[in-house]
Amino acid sequence: MQTLKEIEFKKIVTRRVFQALMARFGVTPGDAVEQTNYYFDTPDLALSRRSMIMRVREKDGAFGVTLKVGARGFANEYVLAPLSPAEFRRLKAGGVKRPEWIRLIRQAGVDPDAVRFRRRLCTRRIMVKWEGGEICLDDNRYGRTRDYELEYEVVEARRGKRLFVKLLAEFQLEPDLNPVSKSWRALTTGRVSG
Repeated sequence: MQTLKEIEFKKIVTRRVFQALMARFGVTPGDAVEQTNYYFDTPDLALSRRSMIMRVREKDGAFGVTLKVGARGFANEYVLAPLSPAEFRRLKAGGVKRPEWIRLIRQAGVDPDAVRFRRRLCTRRIMVKWEGGEICLDDNRYGRTRDYELEYEVVEARRGKRLFVKLLAEFQLEPDLNPVSKSWRALTTGRVSG
């Protein structure tokens, strides 16, 4: 299991601003990479309420499991073992089984047996290197909802925040001090099958 420190700044934007951001960074929808996030939680969202996200990301036919633990914007990201398509289907059908996942979930005071697949979110992501970090322009779909998000992943929080606020100002946008995560939006917006 690999542990990463994640620092990111996010802003939900309108379609018009999303298109302007694509123009600003010289990219088009054709530059997007498709990925699907499958979120796992308890029926009462016990993981999410403890600032945890358990997700399987499908990208290019590969399935990667991540457990994020931490406050919004700053998280320890536990990159768990990759899954084969058959293992993913079993996980989706039966819940959490691997010892390292069970240990991390129990440490948070959540019953691992209650953690099950809950929602699917499809993203068309455009990634651009910018000012020592990475800009992600996400076109997200979950259920009947579609939204757009600007994300800036950095290694140094203070400088990253300053640059992100400056970028937002270019588009007359105010920073969100407490943005709603993709996982929370997906988990709390209608029933999504997957």
